[in-house]
Amino acid sequence: MIKKPKLTFRQLDEEDVEAFQALRLQAVKAHPEAFLGSYEVESRKPLEFFRDSIFGDKVMGCFRDGRLLGMGGYYVITPDGKRLSLIHISEPT
Repeated sequence: MIKKPKLTFRQLDEEDVEAFQALRLQAVKAHPEAFLGSYEVESRKPLEFFRDSIFGDKVMGCFRDGRLLGMGGYYVITPDGKRLSLIHISEPT
């Protein structure tokens, strides 16, 4: 029998900021067309920028063995309520 790893999903919190930063930078670098920012600009942002992203928007994380593997969320980007969706899964290591 193949044993599948257990995945956990939850909203990101203060303890996840550095992992979120690393995963977001990986995502922006790999798929720049999917993001409003660029790797060159976001990689110079302070940790507070990523903390604000977690708490200013709804960002969920997918974890395996305590490691952040993926993220998903939505961001309201216009006053009339249009939303931009985000999802990224890291490459297997």
